[in-house]
Amino acid sequence: MPMMVGAALVGILVTLVLFAIVLAVGPRRPTLRHRILVLGSAVLIGGPLISVVIPAGSFPAWLTIDVPRSIELRKSGGPEVLEGDAVFERGSSSADGRLLTPNDFAMTMPERVIERSFFPLLGIIWLAGVIIGFLHLLDSLRSLRRLSRWSSEADELLVLDCRNVCAALSIAPVRLLTSAEIDIPMTWGLISPRILVPVDAATWPASRRTAVLLHESAHICRRDSVAKWMLRLSCIFFWWNPLVWCLARIAHRDAELACDARVLETGFSPRAYAEELV
Repeated sequence: MPMMVGAALVGILVTLVLFAIVLAVGPRRPTLRHRILVLGSAVLIGGPLISVVIPAGSFPAWLTIDVPRSIELRKSGGPEVLEGDAVFERGSSSADGRLLTPNDFAMTMPERVIERSFFPLLGIIWLAGVIIGFLHLLDSLRSLRRLSRWSSEADELLVLDCRNVCAALSIAPVRLLTSAEIDIPMTWGLISPRILVPVDAATWPASRRTAVLLHESAHICRRDSVAKWMLRLSCIFFWWNPLVWCLARIAHRDAELACDARVLETGFSPRAYAEELV
């Protein structure tokens, strides 16, 4: 538990540093800012995971919080003195041989109470939030699976446009699906990425089809699905930290802006692209 508290404090420090970097970089460099935020999310996720897998004694002292424990006593056979709820034996000494007084022993009692009640309670509250976060994540994955199952393959015109777009971005061809259950395009998938567009996408003008497919393919080219997972996990582990949620929201917006910039790098007219997004 002390290691978990240390990881939480390190997480607060990391989010403060990330927030300062975000303000320093500014909104005019979304690609750089998004990369910094994703890297910071990886650092945030590493803290709780490492604290659970590796024993706390394997870490430097500055990463842990030393929770005071009750002083170890050695019996010396003297008369006992009652001090609060504890029995103190006169003439007792600590492990280092120092003679203890009733006042020394009494000072350890609140610390032991804090260790036995306060820190476990924080751990239970944190774990409950993490479980709720993972349940919400599983529900989102189940919705994506259902959406993919009920989608259909795109027609030849859209598939041809998608292949041309993938060639322009120098990525492998992406599976293109259509669905009547969505109104806006979307993409997902870590190993086998796919793009999902509304069922009426085939009736769109050629410029709009190209703009939409370029934008969604840019997400795949940038591996934004991995970034989304990192940001989502950081929000799950640090659900209690509002700065983490704020940084994740900024990262999501920067990813969209970075994809827009990637579309314009292909030679797409900025004015035509803006008109297609309206």
